[in-house]
Amino acid sequence: MVLGRKVIEVIDNGYVAKFVSRLFKKRYSDEVFGFFTGKLIWSNAILKGHTITEEERRQEAVRLKTWIREGEPNAPGMSNFPGTVRVIACDLNSDTGTPTWQEMDLEYSEPSSEHTHNSFWGTIGLDLFGRRLDYIWWDYDAFAKRAGGFAYGPQRSPHFGSDHRAVYATIELHPVDLTPPTVAITQPENGASVTGTVKVSANASDTSGILQVEFLVDGVTVWTDTVPPYEFDWNTAGMSQDYHVLTAIATDASSNRVKGQSAQVVVWVGPPGSEPSITSARSKPNGSIVSVRSKVVTASFANYFYIE
Repeated sequence: MVLGRKVIEVIDNGYVAKFVSRLFKKRYSDEVFGFFTGKLIWSNAILKGHTITEEERRQEAVRLKTWIREGEPNAPGMSNFPGTVRVIACDLNSDTGTPTWQEMDLEYSEPSSEHTHNSFWGTIGLDLFGRRLDYIWWDYDAFAKRAGGFAYGPQRSPHFGSDHRAVYATIELHPVDLTPPTVAITQPENGASVTGTVKVSANASDTSGILQVEFLVDGVTVWTDTVPPYEFDWNTAGMSQDYHVLTAIATDASSNRVKGQSAQVVVWVGPPGSEPSITSARSKPNGSIVSVRSKVVTASFANYFYIE
């Protein structure tokens, strides 16, 4: 699965520094990890007419970390998998002790320690008890040479030039729940007519357990329940006399917080006797969601049907 790409910097000669990423799954298992690779700009590059400053390079590291953790539109990074191992193979273009190195070190421990701190900002007990390891491998560029690749820690091959060295390591994975929970609204029924205060209920399940169920009316969250039975009393007094759409979104209790959405339930809100007819349904603009009950469908085609 592609996790997207992030442009970190474009310097004056047109060189683009960026990171690309994918989610990999171990064969025949539920163990996955995200892999990010790219480089930051070197210290003597020209940016907007001046030699790039160390503060500008540090900000590149900030942008990289933020994207990996939070993602961006069309490039989600690890935002959908906060409890999953991630590997950052990075040419930091920086020696130890520089502000850029220290910025990375705020979240990731010194690479010679073999693995980094757990960077999942989760709840204690929901981060797989600290068993997840993050890794960051970075090239020390033309500074201290490291021999032996990753024989006993994240180091680089002594062969070839700084930007052409092979890196490798054995990483520790763990099973990750990537399956969305199942959730369905059980009350009211699709097509029902309702008025006053109505009980809205849903069933939800997942192998990791359920963290919460959100109830939405016309796409807006109106209630969140964290313990079963998942339900609430919906006061329709302030709703327009019209069709309204109910949905439920369940979030599982895995470290990835995977979400699943129910099928839509369309109800008519109005006093007794105001129930919709075929005529009122046809009066709605094209694309409107409507629901009618106890009607006979006489013919059905690819994208339309006839009602008697």
